[in-house]
Amino acid sequence: MEFLQPILLWGLLGLSIPVAIHLWNGKKGSQISWAAMAWLVEKENQSSKSIRLDQLFLLFLRLLMLVLLVLMLAKLIWKDWPMKQDYQTIHLVAPEKQIFEEFRFELEEAQKFGENVYWLLPGKQELTEDPIDSDVSFLNIQKALNEIEGPIEVLHIYLPNSQNYVSDQKIVSPVEPIIHLGASSNKSSKEFLVSLDSGYVLKKSENGRLAAFASEEIKDEKSISAKSSLLTHFIDLKESDQQAIKAALASISEVMKITIVEVANADSANLIFSNALIKENDPDKLAFVLNQQEFEQVNQVKVIPENLNFENSEQVKKGQLPEYFMREIAMFFGFEPNDAKISLAQLEQHFIVNPKKGDGEKSQLVILLMGLFLLTFSVERYWSNKKGL
Repeated sequence: MEFLQPILLWGLLGLSIPVAIHLWNGKKGSQISWAAMAWLVEKENQSSKSIRLDQLFLLFLRLLMLVLLVLMLAKLIWKDWPMKQDYQTIHLVAPEKQIFEEFRFELEEAQKFGENVYWLLPGKQELTEDPIDSDVSFLNIQKALNEIEGPIEVLHIYLPNSQNYVSDQKIVSPVEPIIHLGASSNKSSKEFLVSLDSGYVLKKSENGRLAAFASEEIKDEKSISAKSSLLTHFIDLKESDQQAIKAALASISEVMKITIVEVANADSANLIFSNALIKENDPDKLAFVLNQQEFEQVNQVKVIPENLNFENSEQVKKGQLPEYFMREIAMFFGFEPNDAKISLAQLEQHFIVNPKKGDGEKSQLVILLMGLFLLTFSVERYWSNKKGL
């Protein structure tokens, strides 16, 4: 046996309340009728000088009621007598044709056994024969896990073998997932160019690294217009943060030939740095929120949990800030990160288990305690009314 809420056992101190009430009743005077003996009027209201407990059986019932109530609130469970619950086995499948085909047999068997099979997307979308081929991202994985309801016995997650599907942030799961990793990822990276106001073109080189090329070097290739310049705006930032950010942006501008201009109005900016929470998720703006550990990250709002100064930021100390900003800016422009395989052990490290409230252990002992409490309460009320107490 164990208690899920042991701190509530302090409620047992309340056992002193019924005892005190019965002691008080024992000290109170009791009316004694002496017919035709007026000279004994002073005896009519006698008070006991000793401490005695009145109505011991009634006291026992009230103490028992309080003990049962505290045990229920403290959630006393008996693991050898579990309560039968409808535990689910859930399968979440990355919405890609390759993954669907690779694990088709396992998924069809799961459906035959009545297990729940969904696409790994928000909205709990049922698995269909026609794969959706939608992007899988950290945000979609987390949202899909958040929407799972009820106690879960087993959770299967089917993912492509690619580092592009996970984030540096941890993914919170209600149970430890069983991850099925695809043999490879066939997702093709979008190859396109971005024309810059500076007269240069951004494109990936043969080694897969993003670089700036003079327009004259690009032949027989179609350039795609995109967010070709960056208009920055700072909101409530410390001077030290602004200096670090401006230095990183200056380095990016020099190497990547991107025009970066600071503007006074946030509405006209497409690159925003703020110390305050930003709730809007505008696809035409890229925002960085500093020093906000608890803020939920969304697609176009990136969270940096510390201030960007030499004392607090490892990225500033190691000179990694330009690389970090450029990686996010490149994805903002429309470039996809280079694909790379990921091991099962690496992928499992991205998940942490945090059971949902209400999905914990339950025991039939709770029903027994409730029954005993109601029975004791009924007997106590009957006996109390019978004795007029």
